[in-house]
Amino acid sequence: QDGLCKEALPFLTATARDMGCAEAAMRVLPLYAADTLDKAALHALTKEGVYPLYCEGNVIFSFDPAVIVKDVAQGYELQ
Repeated sequence: QDGLCKEALPFLTATARDMGCAEAAMRVLPLYAADTLDKAALHALTKEGVYPLYCEGNVIFSFDPAVIVKDVAQGYELQ
């Protein structure tokens, strides 16, 4: 709205089984291009079949139970 670049996170990715990449990206875009991170809204996307994955500090957050991360860099944890 104000024309300024913004991001709630340095990166945000998502997986979805029943929609294409573009549609999933459009679902997460309003949460990514925001001043602050809305974790409740990210979690709510799982009800639509969109599963966000992002890092915050040294923690990797994955909302998709089917995503398996076997190796995490030293000093990081997975939630």
